[in-house]
Formats: sequence, C-alpha cells, structure tokens
Amino acid sequence: MLGGGNPISGNNPAGTGSTLNYVGDHVYAHSGAVAVNNSDVTLIEFDVAANQYIVAKITVGSKAGTADDLSYSVFVDGELVYGAYDALVNMNTQNALNILLPPQSKIRVEGRNLGSASGREMECVIVGRVYA
Repeated sequence: MLGGGNPISGNNPAGTGSTLNYVGDHVYAHSGAVAVNNSDVTLIEFDVAANQYIVAKITVGSKAGTADDLSYSVFVDGELVYGAYDALVNMNTQNALNILLPPQSKIRVEGRNLGSASGREMECVIVGRVYA
C-alpha cells in the first residue's frame, strides 16, 4: 500500500494530532501548528503500551518572529525530563531530544509563550522505533 493507510494503529498517518501513528516497528506524531499563548498548551500527549518501549527523537520549535520568549517541556509520567527556553525568538527555532520512552509511560509535550498573551505557532514532531 503506497502512501496511505495505517493498518496497525487506526490513526491518520497523513494528518496531525496529539497521538502516535505506527508504521511497522516505527512510530511518529506531528502536532501541526498549535497556537500557544502565555499558558501551558499541550502539543502532543500519548501513552506508551505495556508491551513496548520507544527510542525516539522529539523535536519542538516555532515559526515565531515576534521577539517573544518561548518555552518547551517534555514530561514522562508527570515528571519534567526536558525543558528548553528560547529568548527573543526572531527566527525559526528547533530543539531536539533523543529519549527512551519506557513501557506504560504517559508522555506530554507542552509549549508556552512567555513573551505575549497572543497565540504563536509552535510545532512538535516525534519520530522513533518501537521495541517489544
């Protein structure tokens, strides 16, 4: 099957959203552009199955060119495991984290605009390999 269908997860592999998409033993998620203001906004959130772990790269960034201060946070089971802070963003930003996501863990990636109450577009992309 070329370019379509995801017989494993039932998610939309061509679309955006906050959950994982499985293709064989690989996994990915795209948040799409999410308007983030001066409160914590979830970009991606999902649970890792009990019978697997995931070796992943989580990339967060923004297209903001407004000199706002932006922050990104990655939580595993409610614990902050990675945080990035970009001050006075005037160009595209990108922060990446290589991480092992353990079985039965709850993953949440958040963004926050610390410089303005106006929504700024942030994105999150996760690409990884699943091991059972």
